[in-house]
This record gives sequence, C-alpha cells and structure tokens, in this order.
Amino acid sequence: EQQWLRDAHDEEKAGSALALALGRLRRHRRAGLPPHVPATITLPAGAHWLEEGVVLRGDLDSNLVIEGGGSAGLPVVSGGKVLSRGWTERSAPDGSALWVRQTNASEPFSKLYHGSGGGEYSVSRLPRNTSEFLRWEAPLANCSPTCPASNAFGFRFRAGDILPSWNLSDAAVCTFASWDAQWRSIASIDWATRSLRFHESMAYPVGSEATNSGRRYAIENVYPPQAPGQWHRSASGLVSYRPRPGEDIRSFAPIAPQRRSVFVLDGVENVSL
Repeated sequence: EQQWLRDAHDEEKAGSALALALGRLRRHRRAGLPPHVPATITLPAGAHWLEEGVVLRGDLDSNLVIEGGGSAGLPVVSGGKVLSRGWTERSAPDGSALWVRQTNASEPFSKLYHGSGGGEYSVSRLPRNTSEFLRWEAPLANCSPTCPASNAFGFRFRAGDILPSWNLSDAAVCTFASWDAQWRSIASIDWATRSLRFHESMAYPVGSEATNSGRRYAIENVYPPQAPGQWHRSASGLVSYRPRPGEDIRSFAPIAPQRRSVFVLDGVENVSL
C-alpha cells in the first residue's frame, strides 16, 4: 500500500493538501503504478477549502482511501467560502445596528453556517420564531368541485399577516404541504384583495387536500433581518446580519456554501472517504 501524504499542508491555497496528494498519486499511476495497488491519502487536521469539487475518476483514483490522521484532530473538507473580512456596520431602517458585507452576486447561496461548526444562522424570517408559521386564509379561486390550476400560483392571506411596510423584494414564500415544503418568489401582492401571487406555480394548488394540512407558510429573506442571529441577502449580493449580544464584528466569519458537490465519484471502485 502506498502512502502519498503525511505532512504536506499549504494554508495559503484552498484545498491544496488534497490536490497535492491526488496529483502525486496520479503521476505515479500514469508512470506505471498498477491501479489495483491500494493508496491512502492522510489529510492533516484543520479546514481544507475547495475552489471546486474533487472529481475522482476511473483507474487513476480507484482503490483509494482519503482519511484523517494524527492526534491534532480531524480534517474538514469543505465546499464553503469563509466570509471573514469586509464586514462594516450600518443602521437598519428602525435605527438598530446591522453588519453588512458585499458578496459575489453570481455565486448565490441560501444558507450561512457558523465557522466554529456550531450550526446554522437563520435567514431573516416572518414569523421571527422558526417554530411558528403564518396561515393562508383562502385559495385564489373556489375549489368546488375541483381546485383550478391557477391556485398553484398563490393564495389569499389573512388581514395583518403581511404588511405593505415590509421589504419583500428579495423574499421567498415557503409553503408547507402534507409531506414537503416549497419556496417561491413573490410576483405581486394585491392589497385590496389580500392576494399574493408567485412567479412560478407550486406542485399542488392551494386548497387541495395536500395543502390543507395546517395551511402553513412563512416568508424568508425579509429585509431587514428580523431577529438577532438572522441574515438577509439582496439580489446584488449584499449580506446584512443582525448581530447577537456579545458577538464581535472583528471575529465574525460565517461560511457560505459554494460548491454543489464536494466529492464526485465518476467510474471509480473501492474508494473510502
């Protein structure tokens, strides 16, 4: 068995330790090392940030183990991007403090994670409490005897549940059916009839049996962030975060997921991660 990496680690380049080891292994296999000979890559402890997903292909990468080793801790291979530098303070419309940072609008993300591995920051949401929901009042059209397909494009909401003063230009409505949830962007709101319409249809018309269970929905990515620990991202890529008591803007470094895949196994055999 061949051991290709024990101590190589370059903190200046994302994922370089893994890329270096794979490069070494592939060069040796192209030079004649039989593909059936097992190989092991032992990554050093710490974070390994990937600029792109790692694609393991065919004979060059078969019979391979990628593992963590040593007493210093386990490695973390991540397709995320650390948003550490560049945060500044800004006042929300109500005068409260927000932290803002520009991100690349062409690299969308819908999650933010704690850099310490302590879970997820909540996207700005109404109702603010993630265990609570709003409830639609009625379908757009009568469902007797059957629900028309147009009812999949929105619903009528209860008075006071959605207010004209809210900034919903970047928001998405999350609706809950009996067994799943769907997110849709808002096309229009008719305040006279309290009718909310989506750009795209949902899988189930509102008013059908699938949607009647609880009639629940929530509005996400509302500006400004509604509660401490929540964030909002505009279409231009500007992230706004409402800090929690005790947080320090100088050490604030959330992680935004950027890669759709971390590892892709393409025709390989006997690979262990």
